[in-house]
Parts: sequence; structure tokens; C-alpha cells
Amino acid sequence: MTKREYIIELIRLTKLQAEALEKEEVEEFIGLLDKRQEVLEQIQTLHEQYPETMEQHEEELVNELKALDAKNQIEFERQFEAVKEKLREVRQMKAREACYGNPYDIAREEGMFFDKRGPR
Repeated sequence: MTKREYIIELIRLTKLQAEALEKEEVEEFIGLLDKRQEVLEQIQTLHEQYPETMEQHEEELVNELKALDAKNQIEFERQFEAVKEKLREVRQMKAREACYGNPYDIAREEGMFFDKRGPR
């Protein structure tokens, strides 16, 4: 593959990442990050073998890639903050439940006793 083809592949993967973020599919997003990393490594290898200046069409593709990636980064951070807030709320609810729970309600934690000997 040429460097241009690798950059086009990066753009395709970045667009798929945006779709994964829209659907809030974190695992899919992370899988795509791994694939992007592989492509970036291929580009780096290619660049080391054939160092050259970037042509105009490649520069335009790289700029498009940077813009898409910046949008994905902002959306990912927004979703990450939302998850952190939900986790904080769950922790607060657990703390409240511990404060207001009945400490004498042992039956729900320890089970119940059944007398199997029958009536006396």
C-alpha cells in the first residue's frame, strides 16, 4: 500500500469510530483504536523506508483526518465524563443506603432459620 492509501484507511477507521461513539459502543471504539494504531505503525515503517516530503493531496487528507480525530476526541471525553458522573452518583447512593439501612435487619444478609422438627 502507498502512504496515501494508508491515510485513506485511517480516515475510514476514524469515521467508523465516530459511528461507534454515536451508538455509544465503547468496545467497538477501542477495537477501532487498535486497528488505527496498526495502520499508523505501517505508515511509520513506510516513512522510515522512504522518507519524503508530503504531497499536496496527502496534506489535505491528513488535515481531514486531524479534524475527524479532534471531533472524536471531544465526543469520547464527553461520554467519559458522563460515565464518571454516573459512577459518582452510584457511589453516593450506596453511601446513603449504608447510612439509612436498618442495622438490625440481619435476616436479609444471613438467611433464615427453619425448624424442621415440626410443631411441639
